Amino acid sequence: MLQLSIMKLKFHSVSLLLMLTTVAVWLFQSRLAPFQATTFLENFGLVPERDVLNVFDLSWTSRLAVILSSLFLHPSALDAGLTLAGLLWLGSLVEDKWGPLGFLSFYLVSGALANLARAWAELSAPATSSVTIVGASGAIAAMGGAWWRLQPSWKRGAWVLTWLAIQVAVLQGERAFVGPVLGLILGIFCGRFFLPKARARLGDTNRH
Repeated sequence: MLQLSIMKLKFHSVSLLLMLTTVAVWLFQSRLAPFQATTFLENFGLVPERDVLNVFDLSWTSRLAVILSSLFLHPSALDAGLTLAGLLWLGSLVEDKWGPLGFLSFYLVSGALANLARAWAELSAPATSSVTIVGASGAIAAMGGAWWRLQPSWKRGAWVLTWLAIQVAVLQGERAFVGPVLGLILGIFCGRFFLPKARARLGDTNRH
């Protein structure tokens, strides 16, 4: 496992890769003209009416690509910054417990499920069924939930809930809270499910 230490901060391979990808995509997106940026987000973001409601209009590979690509797009610099801060804070902590492959799978799956959950919520109101859903707030909240469950304490719980409140406050839309809340629940569940493996991995690390 690749580890990079800068100013006493440890960056594991997958966490660092996700951060660099997020920065690269945001820099590309920020250089687009406003109408180009809107088109870019619509093409690679998750649109409930197109990607969820009209099930048979797209191939499963195209649908999966859009669901995953939506995790690396952000509607604002603040939202992108929160994703980077979350990865900086929680990424290496969770990756250290589950390993690169386990962490990457967890990040992508939890983020995808969170965005899909919000997409279903948006479909309940025709006025928002064509909104473009982007961002990794659900994945970040899931990491917080997993970290809280792996190392439970009231202080960690307070940090995670505060972070969740900040994410929800920054997001736009009445149903934007659905993704982060589901992500937190998924993280707590996965933290419980993988807890024995994580503790065994931590024990192996401490012995070396």
